[in-house]
Parts: sequence; structure tokens; C-alpha cells
Amino acid sequence: MLRSAVLFAVLALAIPLHSQTFRVPFHTVNSMILLDGQVNGKPVVLVLDTGAVQTQVDKRVMMRQENLALLYVDMRIGTYRHNDYRVLATDLRPILKGIPADGILGEDWLRSFRAVQIDYKANVIELEK
Repeated sequence: MLRSAVLFAVLALAIPLHSQTFRVPFHTVNSMILLDGQVNGKPVVLVLDTGAVQTQVDKRVMMRQENLALLYVDMRIGTYRHNDYRVLATDLRPILKGIPADGILGEDWLRSFRAVQIDYKANVIELEK
């Protein structure tokens, strides 16, 4: 009986009580994962890049003239929404080099989730909050 109670307590601690999982479809171009989303209500395509430290959006999407600007935007990826999210608006043409994307989702965005799972067969990313 005690062993069952201990096992139940351990399992109860291992299961998050208030977790929420978002399933986001993706497509690929040149082995890059592309996610459809919105930035301030505008449709965008964003490259998922675990090597990028900061999430960036091309300055042309943000209609900015300066070369570099730190902005707070309303960002939607699938059903996940993060309002007042910090992005860097810059000229991404030299970085994206022909990839049909408007920005880069970096490590800062990924760290806002407890877990990120990529299912290549189903072409979805699961984001656990």
C-alpha cells in the first residue's frame, strides 16, 4: 500500500498540472523548417533556427527604414499568441539568401516553452507551455 502511495505521488509530481500544448504545422525548404504566422496581424513565414539567439523579422515586413530596430510586436504562430514580444527588425536578405521567409524564430522564442518536439513525419511542431 505504501509503495503504491509513493508511486502515485511521484507520478503526480511528474505530470504538469497546467501544461498546454500547441501543435503548429510546418513546411520545409532546403531542409529549413518554415512556420506560418502573423506579426502585428500581417502574415509571415518564419524560419525555425535553434542557432539564432534573437528572433528577427525583416525590416521590410515591419516597414522600417533604419537598419536595426528593437520592437515589441504581437506574434502568432499557429494558435499560440505572444503579445508584446521583443524582435529585432533588420535587413535579413543577406542571411536568408533566397529562402522564402520574412524572419527567423530564434532560441529566445524556443525558450518560452517547456518542451519543443519536431515530428517530421506529421510535419508538425509541438510546443509545450
